[in-house]
Amino acid sequence: MLILACVVMRLALVARWLRASRSAGQARRATLIHAGGITGVRLLRPASLLLPESAFFVALVVLVGTELAVPIIAERTGSTPWHPHHITERYGLFTLILLGESLPVGQATTA
Repeated sequence: MLILACVVMRLALVARWLRASRSAGQARRATLIHAGGITGVRLLRPASLLLPESAFFVALVVLVGTELAVPIIAERTGSTPWHPHHITERYGLFTLILLGESLPVGQATTA
């Protein structure tokens, strides 16, 4: 079930990369490599479940390594644009959510 959830989430990411490729200009090739690499790894992940246990762990390490290599390979072909302000805002919001969710209910104190 977990692998199915990961596949669904990654397919949404692939759709976003394909959408970005339509207006990426010089970064189009990088966006398509991102989409293709993620799709390839995600198609092989459920297939790895059919392998014997000893081969499964080897396949898992290879697939994780491949998934980590996709962005490195894609960004070498053409850098995708990003906005430092947007990234900073996202990490700030993530931190607020993490702190808010980590406080036990009923034990929050007021200053």
